[in-house]
Amino acid sequence: MELSREERRRKEREAQRFYILPGQGRGAKKRRRKVRRRAIFTGLLLAALLGTALWLYHNREWL
Repeated sequence: MELSREERRRKEREAQRFYILPGQGRGAKKRRRKVRRRAIFTGLLLAALLGTALWLYHNREWL
């Protein structure tokens, strides 16, 4: 028994369907990008501050 054209199309669409889980939409991507930028900026800032503090500690005689 062969499927009708409509049933075949419905089955093909069902096979190609995908689901977006919560947190996978466009807004979530933007939010993750923003958090990543903040994290990188914070990491660079803290590394610079720590590096400066260590440099000043080891070069105390200049002060």
